[in-house]
Parts: sequence; structure tokens; C-alpha cells
Amino acid sequence: MYKVIIVDDEPWTMIDISNNVDWEANGFVLAGNYQSPRAALADLDHIKPDLILTDIKMPGMDGFEFIKKCKESGSDAAFVILSGYSDFELAKRAIRASVLDYCVKPINPDVLEKTFLHVVEFLDKNRYKRSILPLDAQEQESPYSFEQILNFIEKNLDKKLILNDVATEFSFNRNYVCHLFNKNIGKTFVAYLTERRIEKSKMLLTDTTYNLEEISTRTGFRDYFYFNKVFKKETGMTPSVFRKTYKRGSQI
Repeated sequence: MYKVIIVDDEPWTMIDISNNVDWEANGFVLAGNYQSPRAALADLDHIKPDLILTDIKMPGMDGFEFIKKCKESGSDAAFVILSGYSDFELAKRAIRASVLDYCVKPINPDVLEKTFLHVVEFLDKNRYKRSILPLDAQEQESPYSFEQILNFIEKNLDKKLILNDVATEFSFNRNYVCHLFNKNIGKTFVAYLTERRIEKSKMLLTDTTYNLEEISTRTGFRDYFYFNKVFKKETGMTPSVFRKTYKRGSQI
């Protein structure tokens, strides 16, 4: 899992994001919330975040100065800006500061989760590049195939699965597993896992009489509401509409 911290002087923004994003499902663990950029800087070496979500307009130190100081301290974290200002000049400054994305407040959790897909791909590729030699060595020595990893995931779709679990099961480091997914199917682990869970849920919706809560449990979603949200985002319709549409004989 990648570590993320939020730096924003507006407490309600942090509470909103913290509580309305499924961090684990997106490949992250929330490692800290900071209302002060200086407090975040003080913890940087200890936490070593992979992603920093930061506001721009903050008292004492603005977001761009904060980003600069993070980089000067040696942090290789990726940055996503959270701002209440939809300002073209700010966006241009964000690009020059090598920020991965710019999200306008109030933050839409669905928009932020799409941003996370891009961020995870970026972090996966960066980690692979930094450890290319040991990854190559693992590939030569490993008795396991990528197909075995996919089979393991398929058999455990109903369980709580995170990247570290898969890496541990096959005695790999997580960077190597990221590399295998990018190399073999051009997708991140999280994207592939979500895709397989949605495909399994489609089968259960059309071929069984399980209720929606049972299907969400059998496909590894934490609850029906999250299942409903992800299914609609991936297919364009809710699970119940999908099931009714199939029963009417329409093309799916």
C-alpha cells in the first residue's frame, strides 16, 4: 500500500476527504492529516509519504513553497493539489511544479478516485524504475508464473485482498508484483482486481438468485453501498438495473 498525507488548513476538507474515500481499495493508507505545512514537513522523514494532497492557499506557507521544501528535503512523493480556486495561472504553476493533478474544492470523491488511478500507475512505474535490477533477479529466480498469481486472485475474490497479501503469498516484494501487472496486462493490481470483481458480480447477478448484499460479499466488496457505487462507475448502471435489464432479454 502507498502512504498518503493530507495538508490543508481547512479541517472540514480533511474530514470530508478522510471519511469519503476508500483508501485501501485505491491502493493507499492514510498516514496523516496536517493543518500546517510546517508540521507536515517535520514528519516527512518519519512517515516518508508516497503521495501528498496539499492545499495551495494556506497561512504561513503556501502550497507551492511547501512542495518546494518537500523536494529540497529529499522527498520523492507525488503531489496532488486541492484548491478552492479554479485559476488558470495556478494550474500552470502546478504543471511547472511537476504536480500530478489539480482538484478543485469541494472535492468530489469519485473524481479523486479517478485521480488515484493515475497516481498509482505513476508510483508503480517509478518504484519499478528505482529497483529494476532486483526485479530482474526475482524474475530469473522465481518458480512462480504470473498466471499463478492471477489464479490466486481469482480464487480469493471474496476475501480482503491487498497488494502486500499477494506479494507475501508468492514471496515477492510488492514492486515486483506491480511490475508483473504492468508488463503482462498493462494494468495496475487495483484496476485488475476491481475488473475481476465486477465480472464475477455480473455473473452472479445474471445466473443466480442471490440478493445484492450477498453478491457484494461474494465478490469482496466491503458493503452493498460501496459495491453499488463501484459497479455503477464501471458499467454505467446499478447492479439492480443490470439484473433487470438482463431479465428483460436486452443485450448487455
